[in-house]
Amino acid sequence: MRPVLTKAFADVRRHRLQTLVVFVIAALAITVGAMGGTLLVQTSSPYDHAFADLAGPHLVAVFDARKVTSNQVAATAGLAGVTATAGPWVAAEVPFEKGGTHLTATASFSQKATLTVLGRDDPGGSLDRLEVVSGRWVRGPGEIVVTRSFAIGRAVLVGDRITALGTSDKSLLTVVGEAVDANPNPDRAWVASGIVASLNPVDAPLSYVMAYRFRVATSRADIRADLNDLEAAVPAGAVANYASYLDFRDSYNFNNSLILTFLLAFVVLAVGAVAVIVANVVTGAVLANYREIGILKAIGFTPGQVVAVFVIQMLVPALAACLIAVPLGAIASKPLLDQAAEAISLPPPSPLVPIVDVLVPALGISVIAAAAALPAWRAGRLNAVDAITTGTAPLGRYTKRRVGWWRVPGQLSLGAGDAFARPVRGGLTAVAILVGVATLVFASGLYSAILKFNDLFAQPNFQVTVSRLGGSSDLDTNEVLQRQPETNLIVGVHQLAAVVPGQPDPVPGTIFRGRSQQLGYRLAEGRWFAKSNEAVLGVVFNPYHWRVGQEVVVRIDTEPVHLRIVGTCYCFWTLGMDWSTYAAVAPNAKPIDYLVQLRPGTNVDAYVRQVSAAQPDFLFPQAISSGTGFNIEAILDAMVAALALILGAIAGLGVFNTLLLTTRERVRDIAILWTLGMDWSTYAAVAPNAKPIDYLVQLRPGTNVDAYVRQVSAAQPDFLFPQAISSGTGFNIEAILDAMVAALALILGAIAGLGVFNTLLLTTRERVRDIAILKALGMTPGQVTAMVTASAGVLGLVGALLGIPAGIGLYRYLIDAMARLAGFSISSDTFTSAIDPGHLLLVALAGVLVALLGAILPARWAARTSVVNVLNLE
Repeated sequence: MRPVLTKAFADVRRHRLQTLVVFVIAALAITVGAMGGTLLVQTSSPYDHAFADLAGPHLVAVFDARKVTSNQVAATAGLAGVTATAGPWVAAEVPFEKGGTHLTATASFSQKATLTVLGRDDPGGSLDRLEVVSGRWVRGPGEIVVTRSFAIGRAVLVGDRITALGTSDKSLLTVVGEAVDANPNPDRAWVASGIVASLNPVDAPLSYVMAYRFRVATSRADIRADLNDLEAAVPAGAVANYASYLDFRDSYNFNNSLILTFLLAFVVLAVGAVAVIVANVVTGAVLANYREIGILKAIGFTPGQVVAVFVIQMLVPALAACLIAVPLGAIASKPLLDQAAEAISLPPPSPLVPIVDVLVPALGISVIAAAAALPAWRAGRLNAVDAITTGTAPLGRYTKRRVGWWRVPGQLSLGAGDAFARPVRGGLTAVAILVGVATLVFASGLYSAILKFNDLFAQPNFQVTVSRLGGSSDLDTNEVLQRQPETNLIVGVHQLAAVVPGQPDPVPGTIFRGRSQQLGYRLAEGRWFAKSNEAVLGVVFNPYHWRVGQEVVVRIDTEPVHLRIVGTCYCFWTLGMDWSTYAAVAPNAKPIDYLVQLRPGTNVDAYVRQVSAAQPDFLFPQAISSGTGFNIEAILDAMVAALALILGAIAGLGVFNTLLLTTRERVRDIAILWTLGMDWSTYAAVAPNAKPIDYLVQLRPGTNVDAYVRQVSAAQPDFLFPQAISSGTGFNIEAILDAMVAALALILGAIAGLGVFNTLLLTTRERVRDIAILKALGMTPGQVTAMVTASAGVLGLVGALLGIPAGIGLYRYLIDAMARLAGFSISSDTFTSAIDPGHLLLVALAGVLVALLGAILPARWAARTSVVNVLNLE
């Protein structure tokens, strides 16, 4: 074994360029693998870990205090199947403003938020524990604890003071702590149990919140059965809302599944690229050292020892790479782990995972060893006499015969023949280019898909949402909005859960009151609803696979409602209907949210300020960005960070983090977007007295949106909260994506170019005698350069032509995988069709260009070869 090690280490020192190449690509690949493995382990079940550590409940039920007493809620702890409970806690929806100054038409409106405030004196207990991560727990009146994610999102620090709006005394509370628990909703806070009622806005109902654990709660059907028992134990309609731990877990796992889908796919690509390059390096070394291999065998090296020499040459730099790659992988994974935990207010997991730190390097070393052993086996089987006699491997004959038929100059014909004169080496080089081109095709497709997505799901034609609290009636809110001359259209909306008979999960629904067809939702099929009992289906989330023309039955407020699906639209609701449908079952219901369409030219921010100042304690206006409802900025931040660390590493690693950090400041917007839509008439049939509490306002052309918001806010500053919908996202998506694609092109091009460089350098050195003879016969340096460059062009062309269909296949596979994880019902064909053929042509040309650039140095070396020196050596 000692002679093998001596020879192998000597070759490592002698072939410094080869050693450096293997070290770099191994370090990058293992870094990628370590990062992917850490994310896979730490994000596969983080919610389950937090759920166990914090004794999370299976179900959190919210009871309407007008229909049930605290004692009745507490008595549900004795239900069959209930194994543990916590609560009941008194709760209220309380609007807050950061600081102690009150809003005016000119003051800032960005510090207002509504929090679900629970009265709780102790964060501990056997169920639904809270972990105080900063500060301390409340000790009496005038103190409040908020969630960590709320504190981060609203820039609230321990010691800050916030004002409770909606009551006459405007209580001032001091933030004394930040907490996390198993509930990812950031808009919650805790105060002493005796002061909740004093914070409750005028005319707003109080609630009781109770947490439960059940004997059987492994599926949604189990949770639904437990909830049915709970609803039967209290007066009808007492359970106002509920949240299941399965929803929290799926929400978290969904985000990370999207990340891991792309992460692991590109880890595989990275490992494959490393294997190809290592195999190419060893193949070239074998071909270039025929005589030396023959001498080794002649002096007694066995075939296995010859193979070991080449494998150890690859393993030495690979083992050195492991020393830096594992720590780099942990460091690179920490920001993503922290962001993922912050998104749902969980403690961040550690980036140090011993099993990953051991297995990933072991797997990386194994792949490199296997990739080196396969071509090295050819060296082990060489006949010593033949190897010493010939001194070099025989050239391939197929390509040499074929290229003679091409009507091209001789130097180009010779160069094209050299491309696959060594079929294995040429093929591996083409594969390296193929991987780069395929990944670029995917990156280009991802760019096109996001633009297509933004186009299909463009923000409808309303610019402001207004939410009201109980202190402002539906009539008062409409009067405030109508008084603003910039208001063009107001649509009240109401969110509800429509129960589907026989199914464990309800369907989220949105009820529209007003001329909702003018909001401009883009239809995919059919038409917008026009009367009661008609509904429009979102194309994204369709859990029960309903179709246009189908009639379905749902229960709204315990009443059966027959709906006919008349259309589908590019939106994130499940089903939407007119208010008349809802009024039939809830005649007294009123909307609490309003979508406001402004007149063209309106200053949205000014409009929001005006509406907010009109009733600052009861109306919450918000400007709506023109995005799609996804937090695209967070997604692109994660993608760019990951590209810099992963994709930028070796074979390109793209991360599509949909919804990783759901914006805490837009919870209500998300609630509107992820619902079913229908006309108010449908709802009025079951709730004739219902009224909206949110309104969408369309302004008249030319209206200043900011001024409009200020006016509405000033009209009822204690009750109306208008918000403007901005016309942009605040950042240049196209510029970011352009930068991403450019980075991919440069990095992947460098890798593919390195493979071409290695192949052509070995080829030119191997054929130095032939080149010298050609130059002696009159071939100019320019013609020599053209001959070498032609070899590169052929390799690049083959890799590009094969890489384009491979990239499209990869793109379709990952888009479909993402859609399955997200529950999307949109076909990948929708996004595949968005790929510009012109982009594909440019990518193919880029593959050829990369190969040509990789040929520059070998071509110069060949062109400058001295005929005299070479032939003298012969």
